[in-house]
Amino acid sequence: MRGRFVPIFACLCVLSPAEVSAIYGEYRPTGSVPRAPAITWKLTPTGGGHIGRVEMRINGQPVVAAYNAASGMIEGKPAASLTPGLYAVDCEATIENQLVARQDWSFVVMSGATAPGNKGAAPIFDAVNALRTELGLPSMVPDDRISAAAD
Repeated sequence: MRGRFVPIFACLCVLSPAEVSAIYGEYRPTGSVPRAPAITWKLTPTGGGHIGRVEMRINGQPVVAAYNAASGMIEGKPAASLTPGLYAVDCEATIENQLVARQDWSFVVMSGATAPGNKGAAPIFDAVNALRTELGLPSMVPDDRISAAAD
């Protein structure tokens, strides 16, 4: 009696992870700013990737930061007001534990920026906004940059 040879085929499928990449977007603030603003960086993962770990440092000091999926922004805010001077931001985000996206930039907080805006302008804003309301126009909103320049 002859034995039968039954071929058995095995399929070895190697699944490679999807290509993970990211589109780097605008980061803020840049240049000179009148006060300590929120620190943001637009980062869009592609290839179905998701941002996991986020780290942000200002002048080497850690800052609480997180990725806001709704806005597509990494957002950080210093724990305390920044004094006038030069600041270097270093931000990293890990996508799918595979890709580390990194962005560095700097900005300057202008002198006198930590003081509140020109308080003498409040009555003027109130009068102008009352007139704008009568005309059916939206109210003006104080601009810290203009207030800092006026100070």
